[in-house]
Amino acid sequence: MKVIFKAIGGFFVRIWRWIKETAWVQPLLIVSLIFGIILLIQPISQGITSLVDTIGKRQPLYKNNKVSLYDNDAYDLIYDEDTKFAKDDKYFLVFVQEGCDGCESAYPGFKTLFEDKTFQSDYKMKTIYIDEEGDDVDMFKEGKMYDLFFRFTDEIDNFHQAIYNAADNSEYWDETFDQESEQRNMLYDIYIGEDISTPLILLMDKETYEEDPSTFGIKEVMIGVRGWDGGTDKYDLAETLDRMWLSSWGSDYKLGK
Repeated sequence: MKVIFKAIGGFFVRIWRWIKETAWVQPLLIVSLIFGIILLIQPISQGITSLVDTIGKRQPLYKNNKVSLYDNDAYDLIYDEDTKFAKDDKYFLVFVQEGCDGCESAYPGFKTLFEDKTFQSDYKMKTIYIDEEGDDVDMFKEGKMYDLFFRFTDEIDNFHQAIYNAADNSEYWDETFDQESEQRNMLYDIYIGEDISTPLILLMDKETYEEDPSTFGIKEVMIGVRGWDGGTDKYDLAETLDRMWLSSWGSDYKLGK
């Protein structure tokens, strides 16, 4: 065994001696090392960022696109016709909250959809944190989320109805959820104003609103994200979201088109 280690050590010693004695090799190695470091910087940086996001549950896509419950920002986005599509003609409106397992599960799908070049549409997102008021505020009682979603008014009741109708008329719901599914129960709770499950994902579309204002502009609805054809990785989730964006649930769908 010692003979083998001695032979290996001698081999590397001879290589090192040759490098030191061969002048043209040294700058070549230095240049190669620099290029290697440059090429590694981006993957390492992306890996560290992804790790930090995962460990810290930062979910920057959600947080950076937040529409606040305060100052009537979220309320106007839903109920004011001049605000609803003032900035974007089409966007995902996603209701999320801190510590929500479904929101965390859906996040890699959104991140892949927005950042991976496989998917090519001009996606937009707005998020509403239903727990923005804090842990010590009950969203089912007087407060910002209560005023937005749970207060008994005709306008809010019509919003619940629009969510239910958009889901019930969706090919995705017809093919994916039977009448006894948990998502169906969640949808019914929204319909009667009893509860809201997160992530509640609405595809808001200006053309849909102009054709029928009673829709509130809601073209598609999902509660949580299921990978297409049962897949579970981030690309499967992103494909489902892309299909939602394009309202293309059938076999005519083309990835990223």
